[in-house]
Amino acid sequence: RISTEAFYSHFETRIGIFTGSHIGNLTDLQAAFKRDTPYLVRGFSYTINNPQQHVIHDLFKYKSTIRLSANNSITGIYAFQKNHREEYDIKRNPNNKAPDFNYIITTQTLDVYLSHRKIHGWNHTVGLSGIFQRNSYEGRFFIPGFYNQGVGAYGISKYSIHKIDFEAGIRFDMKSLEAFYNKYNVLLNPKYLYARPSATVSATYKPSTMFSHVLILSHTWRAPSANELYSDGLHLSVAALERGDSSLKPETSEHISYTFKVNTKRLYLEAEVYSKYILNFINLVPSFPAQLTVRGAFPVFKYTQTDALLKGINVSAKYQVTKKLAGQLNANMLWGTDLINRNYLSQMPSARFGGKAIYSVKKLFVNFNAAYTLRQYRYNLNSDYVDPPKSYALFGIDIGNTFTIKHHSIKINASVTNIFNASYRDYLNRFRYFTDEQGRNFTVRITIPVGEKIN
Repeated sequence: RISTEAFYSHFETRIGIFTGSHIGNLTDLQAAFKRDTPYLVRGFSYTINNPQQHVIHDLFKYKSTIRLSANNSITGIYAFQKNHREEYDIKRNPNNKAPDFNYIITTQTLDVYLSHRKIHGWNHTVGLSGIFQRNSYEGRFFIPGFYNQGVGAYGISKYSIHKIDFEAGIRFDMKSLEAFYNKYNVLLNPKYLYARPSATVSATYKPSTMFSHVLILSHTWRAPSANELYSDGLHLSVAALERGDSSLKPETSEHISYTFKVNTKRLYLEAEVYSKYILNFINLVPSFPAQLTVRGAFPVFKYTQTDALLKGINVSAKYQVTKKLAGQLNANMLWGTDLINRNYLSQMPSARFGGKAIYSVKKLFVNFNAAYTLRQYRYNLNSDYVDPPKSYALFGIDIGNTFTIKHHSIKINASVTNIFNASYRDYLNRFRYFTDEQGRNFTVRITIPVGEKIN
């Protein structure tokens, strides 16, 4: 009657920040924007020097389900996360080993829900969820210390009749945010409280086992986060200054989408079209001019709000040509419009198209993949420090096999990305102001299951 599972993970990494993105003055910064190659180029090394980040992330999750009867069960999920980030700027004093920014955020969540099955043809789920988040920091200011708390109650109902599945959900959330920071030697303690409902309805029509149509309508909202309200300083990982806006209002969105699916012995196709109207859409956009600080000259970005309309198409298809050979295609296109200023929505992803040829024999597989990203043409002139980069194509290969050694399976996988070592820059990566993306990369993975034995 009782099932329980516990999960723990520890992740630690040290990330180098491209030194050429830290410029000493505004004149050199403008020159860096116009260069095809960075001014500062050093020999290759695995040594990570400043600027850099040291990140430690721990996650513990506990889940337990109690079956009350054949049709009823109650589930509880508790999770604890701790993220510790140390940031090191370029040091004038080499003997100073302390981090310039020491940031710790802990998050606790609790979800409890009760499931009822097949009550007069209906399936019901009701639940409560809560979150408590605490942030603290030492060193230079970027995001203030804060408490973020929230509680939500929701209900979901599902009903099936003939070839149609209906689902409806409603949720009510209350969220509070309390920040702590100094301004002109005065301790400020602003508090926010948000309370709003959300709702979703969907219908799935399956005229046969091969076809299905899905229609989704939803009304949702999102409260502004602490960094959107109060960030003020150097965001080291993107080499830019970011400015929050304490007057931001919650986002509210109305969403409609239609998805058509085909699933046959050889073909799987999924095509989605959607439209989303967002009132008070929060967006991080370039703000002029660039600014000179004691840590160097950096581009400036600011959180702003507008009313936005997002429309898009996502298509994914896979066709089994033969028993051993399959082909896969996908496309993602998004159009964003700023309804208040009547122009393009800034910082939207470019259209992407991809393909893959998959050859497999028993436990061996070989994947040849290609991806093409268009230049972002829906762009307002003089709205960014550098115009969107040109279109680019990337190619790669992925090879894997599973071997059995003494009744144990060992999986080996080797892959090469950007196999032709193309030079390109991604529109949504702010390091495109200074340098190209990574070139050719080789990766080898070996997976050895522990305790698994094959008879």
